[in-house]
Amino acid sequence: MSAGQAAEASLNGGLSNGSGAAAAQAAAALAAENETLAPLAVATLKALLSFSPYAFKSRIKDLFPILTNLISCEVAPPEVQKVLSELFATRISSMVL
Repeated sequence: MSAGQAAEASLNGGLSNGSGAAAAQAAAALAAENETLAPLAVATLKALLSFSPYAFKSRIKDLFPILTNLISCEVAPPEVQKVLSELFATRISSMVL
């Protein structure tokens, strides 16, 4: 069961029987998944930073919705947010200005 499924199950279970243990278990599973995937997300964002300006601009149509969704992710670890901020500051802002 993925962390998302665990969170959904805990919400459904928590609403029907008031169990806080299921919610705590789902939160722990989500935290563990975030800890495991954060280095991969950071490496991917750093790879995007290494793209040439032309290569990045040619893929912005596909990347922009994903990157903006990542901004609004409440559980993104600080290291992911830092590299994402750098990506927006160096790549996206130059296209806007």
